[in-house]
Amino acid sequence: MDEKENRVKVMLNNSNENLIYIDKNDSLSWELNSLDDRGNMVLAECVRLKGVIESTVVRQYKFSASMLLGTVFTKVLIQKTNDIKSEFRYVEKSLKKINKKIVKTIAYDRNYEIYRTYKNGVGYWYRDIPDLHKPAASEFNTLLSLSNACLPRGQRKVIYSQLASTLAASFQRNDDEDVLNGFETIRTSIIARAESSIRISYFLSTLCLYLLLVAISCYLFSMDTLLFWIIGGLSGVTGAFVSTLNNVEKLSFDIYSPVRSIILQGCTRLLVGIISGLFVIIASKSNLILGAFAESPYSLAVFSFISGFSERFLPDLIKMISTTSTIKRGM
Repeated sequence: MDEKENRVKVMLNNSNENLIYIDKNDSLSWELNSLDDRGNMVLAECVRLKGVIESTVVRQYKFSASMLLGTVFTKVLIQKTNDIKSEFRYVEKSLKKINKKIVKTIAYDRNYEIYRTYKNGVGYWYRDIPDLHKPAASEFNTLLSLSNACLPRGQRKVIYSQLASTLAASFQRNDDEDVLNGFETIRTSIIARAESSIRISYFLSTLCLYLLLVAISCYLFSMDTLLFWIIGGLSGVTGAFVSTLNNVEKLSFDIYSPVRSIILQGCTRLLVGIISGLFVIIASKSNLILGAFAESPYSLAVFSFISGFSERFLPDLIKMISTTSTIKRGM
């Protein structure tokens, strides 16, 4: 009895005639006595599907697959249901679904397996992971989550391959070696790729909005009554766009920011440029700045461009006008 208990992981059926269980290796096992013809047919179908599990199912899903087959096997054998094929057909369909989750086994050993998946990109199984390898497994999970959260789908494949090979190398290291060796390089690569993707999204969103605003301005340019306002808004937004081009590589982004947040930042920068350019027009028409140059479209365009280009120009201009107005009121 003790020997039998040492082999059993999960007992599915225990009677005088039949013993069906999942063993310590997650395989379906049995000890059967006095089977009739129907019982032999059931056993033959079970043996066939057990072979499918042993040869095709990765070890992470082996226990679940064996439990499913064992449950159906016990039900068909003990309850003597008539439709044997339909019961086992369900198991076969389930095994096909399980196998579709795995693309390729990358590395394996007696105690672990690393593989590519359709859903998560890359995964691993470890029977009883030792303390030595737990930091590597934890870092792998962290970087996998980081890449899934921050990288576009098309850029994850390279990272998945690097993670899989680095994890396999870590699982093969002994006590004298650093099991986290290689992961820091992958982290740096993920962050660099994520920042690059964010900058591209920021630039493209800014470019699209800028072109749209230019198109609208060109459409309205024929309206003489709006000429100065169009010049101010267009010059301001052009200055903001040039500033964006000049500083896009220097900008700092949170790699966890959603794309809509990045687009909002780009659009906001252009809108600030438009407001700055229009404020220059208002201030010049109010005789607060530019003086004689206020009637020159070219002068207005230059100052509106500068106001949109420089983020400090508008606040400084408002401060200057406020100071001037205060002095005049005091006099």
